[in-house]
Amino acid sequence: MPIPPRSRTLPRRGFTLLELLVVISVVALLIGILLPVLAAARTTARRVTCSGNLRQMGVAMESYTQLFDGYYPLARPVAKPFAPYAYHPADAGPAFAGRELPELAATMASVGLEPPRADDPDSVYHCPDDETVFPVSANSYAYSGFLRGETLEAMLARGFVSRRNMDASDVFVMMDFDGEEGGSDFVLLPAPDGPGGSMVVPKRHFKRNILFADGHVGFDLDS
Repeated sequence: MPIPPRSRTLPRRGFTLLELLVVISVVALLIGILLPVLAAARTTARRVTCSGNLRQMGVAMESYTQLFDGYYPLARPVAKPFAPYAYHPADAGPAFAGRELPELAATMASVGLEPPRADDPDSVYHCPDDETVFPVSANSYAYSGFLRGETLEAMLARGFVSRRNMDASDVFVMMDFDGEEGGSDFVLLPAPDGPGGSMVVPKRHFKRNILFADGHVGFDLDS
């Protein structure tokens, strides 16, 4: 029987230093290209979740107004410990004779929205981009101080509104509770065991998410 010829094997050859440097450079270049794309995708996903939460709030608001003869909740515009905005110096605002209003989450529980917890990141009240407001108040959003306790029809009949020919698609119901570019200082109510204070709230998105009275979510064109 003939003996088969000895197979020739090529010697194993490792990468040279130059080849390794080229591979590392290519990988670094790809990472540099992909990281901004991934960061932009994450930002878009968080914003979509944020606007989706507001849409769910809009559905709940519609249920609330149907249940209560067209009236929007008579509730605080921002959750404690944040003090009301400057145009509502008292908890209830001047129109309600100093009566303290409930939290929005407490009133919306009547239409099935589960009250939020500051340790529950999956709450409909939580915007994923909010790392400042939600941890202390369990609500990333602000409620309209002008629409609360009103019907949409009464709101649209107000002089400054009717003169602008506004309709439901122009009336704010809720929006991101955030600051302006560079951050804004918001007053905190005094704690039971100490004084109040303030908190700087940064701007959350390039354009602020807003829930309008017709149910759509748009953006603040001036933000």
